[in-house]
Amino acid sequence: MFIREIVQNSIDATKIQIWKDICSGIYDFIIRPHLKNIYPNIGDDFDVIPNIKFPDDIPQEIYGNYPILLSVDWDENDSNLLTITCKDNGTGISEENLIRMTRKVGESRKLDKAFLDIKDSLPFWLKPTGAFGIGLQSLFILTDSFTIQTKAENETPKEIIFRSAKKQNYCSILDKEPLIKKGTRLILKINKERFAEIFKNSFSFEIIDSYDYYTDNKGSIYLYKMHDYLLSELSNIEFLNINFLEDGLIKTVKQKSTTQDLTLVDSKINIEQTSKIISYETENSLPFIVYESGFIGTEIFFNFISSFESVDLEYRQPHYKNLYYVRDIPVKDNTYGFYKSNYFGLMWNLLSPKSDKILSLSRNKLISKTKNSLNSTLLYDIFPIVITEIKDLFEKNYGKYKMDESSKSCVYFHIIMSCIINDNPNVEIKHNLLNNLKIPTLLIESITNKDEEINAKDFFNLEKLIVVSGNSSGGSKERNFQIKQTVYESLKTDCEKENVDAIVWANQYFDIYLRYNYEISKIYKKNNSGTVYILTKKTLHKIEPVSVDDETRSQILKHLVSNRYALANRQNIYSISPYCNILSVKNVYLGGFEHFPYLSSHSIVSPFKNKRQVDFVIEKLDKVKLIGTKLIEYIKDEIIDILITPKLINHIKENRVFLDEDIDNGKIKSEYAKLIADLYKTIKTQQK
Repeated sequence: MFIREIVQNSIDATKIQIWKDICSGIYDFIIRPHLKNIYPNIGDDFDVIPNIKFPDDIPQEIYGNYPILLSVDWDENDSNLLTITCKDNGTGISEENLIRMTRKVGESRKLDKAFLDIKDSLPFWLKPTGAFGIGLQSLFILTDSFTIQTKAENETPKEIIFRSAKKQNYCSILDKEPLIKKGTRLILKINKERFAEIFKNSFSFEIIDSYDYYTDNKGSIYLYKMHDYLLSELSNIEFLNINFLEDGLIKTVKQKSTTQDLTLVDSKINIEQTSKIISYETENSLPFIVYESGFIGTEIFFNFISSFESVDLEYRQPHYKNLYYVRDIPVKDNTYGFYKSNYFGLMWNLLSPKSDKILSLSRNKLISKTKNSLNSTLLYDIFPIVITEIKDLFEKNYGKYKMDESSKSCVYFHIIMSCIINDNPNVEIKHNLLNNLKIPTLLIESITNKDEEINAKDFFNLEKLIVVSGNSSGGSKERNFQIKQTVYESLKTDCEKENVDAIVWANQYFDIYLRYNYEISKIYKKNNSGTVYILTKKTLHKIEPVSVDDETRSQILKHLVSNRYALANRQNIYSISPYCNILSVKNVYLGGFEHFPYLSSHSIVSPFKNKRQVDFVIEKLDKVKLIGTKLIEYIKDEIIDILITPKLINHIKENRVFLDEDIDNGKIKSEYAKLIADLYKTIKTQQK
């Protein structure tokens, strides 16, 4: 944590200095032609500052003038001391700020008019984090004192010694002037004897497996741990250089990206000028970068799948990982609805000061309440708009991309898939852009032309599909191919009878797309093939109940008493007859732990809150020994009001799927009574 705080202070000071220098006009000679190049309609007579709205509006050469150097090495005079130095070309610490810092650590700068003026003018990605000085206090956990050499604007350089509270003199300025022309250099020395206390005795398996005391060239196993931390946590920070022992200079990911063959293709700004999408091309990918300031203030990298080789054909799901950053530093609990980003790699980087409010005190985890709010904004406000605009930008520039036709078509295919699963089901598709793409038969296979790959342009017109669950071996490609052949033969007659267009083998890969575009019309068990789902393409006019035989209905009802998903208060089952006309609802996350039926977009909510309620009902029904309509009437009179709450009734009324008949509280309770009676009958039959 202490290294993160040291670097964060340097980042804040650097960003402020960059903006101050830009506002002074010293970079106009490079910024003006840069802005004219990316905004051809800007004209000749324009003010620079109002036209800088997004990070790429500032040329990379300017950012490159403000490197931050983090050095880790053993002390020249004492082999037991590890010296950590962080040097920046930022604002430096003025005498006024030094007085504020020493008077009250982390004191607000609300009365500092000069600071407030520059802060208010800063673009969202350059605004600093919390109060300067708080992070420095964490250093006293490591050592009793540390040194700062600094040079603020219009002041002489000074060297400052900070001491912990147990020392009498918290801060003193040395008489000598340090050799520093600009910014700040922090120097921290840590005694080797304190490594175990500071870095803790937990190590990754890779370190434990590879470390050998007799060949150790770093001087301590704890430095291997620090090295891993620097690479994993800080390697994405803009223009941070890391000089670690004899390893030499380590450039960050962002620095490396500027040296890659990253070709600008085109960009697009929305009417409100709150978001910008930039299309790039590298040797083997077509990444898009999105800057957004209207909702949160973020930088989002999209990298759409350009080859089906990126799909794991053994497990039949994308290889792509998604990353979550706050101001270029990764956070660990990055689970935020990645199902919406199934067809592209994503890096979401929160850049605005709003991001400070979602971090816990540890600075590497998120506070649940604010995280959920930001996630919702990303998934439901930003994604649907941005991905559709990416599609338009891609179509416009299709002919400019130098990538081969098949790869371009594959990118477009996954852009369309992403549009559909992000609330744009009726997206307009330019089918001619998909002509050069065939979908491998290990993912989906035509019924009429076995072993023939389906053309991507025809994929979106498939009306009826079969999905088989429970047949994958998770083994080799050869083993999966054998299983596929066996299942195909066993289902061939069923497919012809049901007029099915194709069999989907890659369940996980297509899962989200199928949920948004198809309804399950039939479920049944097939010997040696697992559970078979017949899917029919959704229409705007009618949703049909799920057709099941008696055996499958019994299996579905028994899920109501399953403890498989222990976190869920209530189970959800398929919308099966005869209960679905009254009880079927859209799948909506309310508590956050719902588990909806496979490939379903609607379901029936269980009447039981937990297993105890199930046991209570079965015990009561065992005592009365009723059957048929008398059993249903008893459940309505004696049990149903205990189970079916007003909140559940309102949920059903607000989220109904089948709107053919009017419903009221009595009808809902009556339908649940029938369902409970059928479940009881199923349980008793099984026990016999």
